[in-house]
Amino acid sequence: MKAIAFNNDVIAMIVIQPDNSQPISGCLGFAITRIDQATGTRLILPNHFAPSGVDNSNYDSQPSNVWPIQAYVWRDYGVELDHSYAYEVEALGGSFDNLTPIVGSKVTTNVVNITTKVSDYIKAAFTRGILATQWMARNCPKLPDGSFDFDGLVSLLKTPGNALRLQLMGNVKSLLQEPVLAAAATGGHVYQALYEFTDPELLAFLVQYASSISLILGSTGKDNAENREASDDLHNAGADIINRTLTGKEAIPHNKCQASVDANGSGVMVSTGAINWTTTGLCTQSSNVINIISSELAKLYVDEWNQLKSDTVNDGSGQGPALRQYNANQPPVVTLPDGTTIQAWFSPNTPDSEKPKHNPATPADMAQVFAAIDNAQNFVGSLLFIPGYPSVVSQIASDYANANGVMYRVAVSDKEALPWTLPTMRPGDPPLFVVANAITNPFYDYMKEFDLLPDAFAIIHSKYVVVDPFGSATVITGSHNLGFKASYSNDENLLIISGNKRLAMYYMVDNLDVYDHYLFNQEANGGTVSGNLTSDDSWQSAILTGGSLALIQYLAGGSYPV
Repeated sequence: MKAIAFNNDVIAMIVIQPDNSQPISGCLGFAITRIDQATGTRLILPNHFAPSGVDNSNYDSQPSNVWPIQAYVWRDYGVELDHSYAYEVEALGGSFDNLTPIVGSKVTTNVVNITTKVSDYIKAAFTRGILATQWMARNCPKLPDGSFDFDGLVSLLKTPGNALRLQLMGNVKSLLQEPVLAAAATGGHVYQALYEFTDPELLAFLVQYASSISLILGSTGKDNAENREASDDLHNAGADIINRTLTGKEAIPHNKCQASVDANGSGVMVSTGAINWTTTGLCTQSSNVINIISSELAKLYVDEWNQLKSDTVNDGSGQGPALRQYNANQPPVVTLPDGTTIQAWFSPNTPDSEKPKHNPATPADMAQVFAAIDNAQNFVGSLLFIPGYPSVVSQIASDYANANGVMYRVAVSDKEALPWTLPTMRPGDPPLFVVANAITNPFYDYMKEFDLLPDAFAIIHSKYVVVDPFGSATVITGSHNLGFKASYSNDENLLIISGNKRLAMYYMVDNLDVYDHYLFNQEANGGTVSGNLTSDDSWQSAILTGGSLALIQYLAGGSYPV
């Protein structure tokens, strides 16, 4: 038996592979122990799955040497930032009343380093913004009739320092604030292009550092009602702020990016990703942010900021020919000192202001995204909002029929993101696409969940693809929804990052976590999961076969990228 661990900034993922990929005779599950490398502290990971017949209506947990873990891929959500851990895994047999270690089954993983720092040049962070969990259902404030108090929850999530807010947003706030703090400390400046901006803590932050920023704030809602408070407060604070209201029928100023320069005007850092500066963006959606130290990349973003400013001031926010022609020119590839390559793209970048209804030409940025997916050798993982058609979704659906050696794990925010016709799945493969959903039918000791707040519309808000994390290690991320509509009609930015296996690991871990979570919920709503532990070793049979086994073998055959 072997075990390997992977991680990003909020999760450690433990993968176990039995000898010859065969079920372990008599195995009732695993005890997994987390070992803190700095202190030597050992913690047996808990498990909320109880044996059949045990009342666990309070969603209690027991150490996994009492309620063993019946899975070959397990996640530790209790990791702490800037700690390093290894995991000891041991198979257990006997009975739940008298568990005994299986001789020769104890193994220890590699060490994982829980940090936002991917390398000397890149940081990445992911939200924990999945509301559809038993933990959230039990921690959400309740009204006197026992129903969820969504207004009370929103109030808590808007409160700086609140425990629920801190838990759900993970480390993304620190990365969003990093360019501004660094520029303010060194006499630099930050150029921002943001879409939705309503979070009170982030607004107070920018008001405090108003002299260090220049902001193009996209107008949202009728008469910019959504962003009105942020716009007024920043104007009153003396910030250099431009309100951008696009004139195109379906166009939206969708960027969420920052580029900083030093006191001499030289580029320093870019921060981008899928996170709107709203409380829901921070706390109630699966989303991500990436910061990259690169003078060349920062200059590209500052130049694009100036193009957006010019289009706003001189061309009436019409996304006119000058902006479109500028964005149609492929920016130069940026190579970081560690060899990571980055291709940036900006939108709109097509001559037409709207995607034609029939036979639309493939935008240059989407052609490169499609090529990366087409060239996958082993793995394509993706989280998507609603990209439209054509998009990454349609390309993956098209590729699936002929890509027998490639594993796909795609989770989308809404069924509207799916193509009208889904491909026929190969026997043993998991679903090609999983739609984000809550457990709506209580079963065993599981209670009803919720996945959206009232008036919210996004469950998954990330827009990324990760390809072959142990090979080409390509990560595609940014504000771009990864469909043609975004390239034709929206202000967007997109990065295609290759050759950084540690970054690809971060995105892979997030992707598999979100995909598996909503797959479980889908199966729970379909009545195909029991919600408790199996009393014999038969639980292994459904895992060590088909696409599930192929993924275990792929992950276990990889190596932890230092």
